[in-house]
Amino acid sequence: MAFTRGGSCRSSRTAAPSSDVSAALNAALRLLTAREYSKGELQDKLLRRYTKEAAAAAVAQCAEQGWQSDVRTAQMLIRHCELNGYGPQKLKYEALRRQVPLDLVIEQSADTAWTDIALEVLKRRCPDPSSLDRPAAQKLLALLSRRGFLSGQCIKALELLRTNPEPA
Repeated sequence: MAFTRGGSCRSSRTAAPSSDVSAALNAALRLLTAREYSKGELQDKLLRRYTKEAAAAAVAQCAEQGWQSDVRTAQMLIRHCELNGYGPQKLKYEALRRQVPLDLVIEQSADTAWTDIALEVLKRRCPDPSSLDRPAAQKLLALLSRRGFLSGQCIKALELLRTNPEPA
C-alpha cells in the first residue's frame, strides 16, 4: 500500500487506464496551471493514467481552446535559457527532451543575441578581465561550452570581455 499526496492510501498495483475524456481533460488542465507543456509532453503525462484515445482527445481540446501551445512552450524554454545563461545547444537539448518541435524553437529564437548572453556569463564569472591569463581563459571557454554555447560565440564573448572590461 502506498500513500498519495492527499494522505489517502492507494494499492500499489496499478489500475487499468481510464477512458474518461473529461477526467483526462481535468488532469491536463491541472498540469497546465503549473507550467507550459508541449503536446507530446502533456500526452505522455496523461498516458500514465488514461487511455491513448482519452489522452489524445484531452490534448487536442486543450490545444483547440488555446490552453496548450507549443509556441508558448518554446518561448518559455528560450526565456529560461536566456535568463539562466545557457546557449543554443542547451536550448535544443531541452526542446528535444520536452518534445517541443525543433523548427519552432529555432524560429522563435532567431533574434536571440547568444554572444551577449555568453558575455554576461563571463562577466559574472570573471570580475577582473585584466588578470585573465591563458589557462583562466581556457577554463572560461570550457564553461561556456558546457553551458551550450557554440565555439564561435564563446570566442567572440571572450574577445568582447577582454576589449570592454566593464564590471558586471
